[in-house]
Amino acid sequence: MIEFLDANDFIERFEKVYNKKIFRIPYTKKNGERVTILMCYCGRRWISLPYFSLGVIEKKTTDKLFIQIDLTKQDNILNLFSSNIKRKINKSKKDGVIIKYGTNKSLIKQFYQAYTHRMKEINIATCGKNTIEKDVAFGGCIVFVAYFNNKIVGGSTLTKFNNENYANSLFATIKQYNKHYVSYALHYAMMNYIKQNNGRFYSLGRSTRNSSVYNYKRHFKGEEIALYWSYSFKKKNIRDRKILYSLWKILPYNLTKIIGPLIAKHIY
Repeated sequence: MIEFLDANDFIERFEKVYNKKIFRIPYTKKNGERVTILMCYCGRRWISLPYFSLGVIEKKTTDKLFIQIDLTKQDNILNLFSSNIKRKINKSKKDGVIIKYGTNKSLIKQFYQAYTHRMKEINIATCGKNTIEKDVAFGGCIVFVAYFNNKIVGGSTLTKFNNENYANSLFATIKQYNKHYVSYALHYAMMNYIKQNNGRFYSLGRSTRNSSVYNYKRHFKGEEIALYWSYSFKKKNIRDRKILYSLWKILPYNLTKIIGPLIAKHIY
């Protein structure tokens, strides 16, 4: 096998010459090192690589990952966490943070209110409310909403993949209420729901390695699992396009609710 630290240039050249798509297939070596094998799908089989007598491995790991918690390791979910996280979960309850969950339209509307406001604050386009409604209608999604003094202070969605695996898909908390640890209350509520329904794994959702979101999720001490994308050229999002990003920041909130769903499908 030929090993590359970063195979982007090789992939771009190969695809232009041979007109075949290369896919990065995750693989763990015997020594525990995580790499990707570069392969092409040819007819009914995978080959690494056609037109070459040697296969190719890329050693550069992705910066995208998700953190997964096995809820069956303890009967009491709180025992999975450090004393610091236990304190924050308990404080949110003591402060009066209340979590409701379900699939009715009222909860979806309340969640979407919190979600779109928070995403506007951090300049991210959101999917449309109808997308969430469809996901709920097909039975794959539960909506959670957090309240403090009868005010909506956050929300999240929990996606069920099968009887064992659940994942937090969308998540938002109102910044001014963070001192009440609303985010910890939401994660704890979703984990309790999974436990009560005999699920096993809870994913805190996707994040970028070494980002603030990643550092927050690491506190839950779950297993870090890398995510892989197959592409030849560096992808850009709205934050990479400075002019568009600046314009998005000054758009009125109500306008972003209309435009966001139209461009979100090209981002996620």
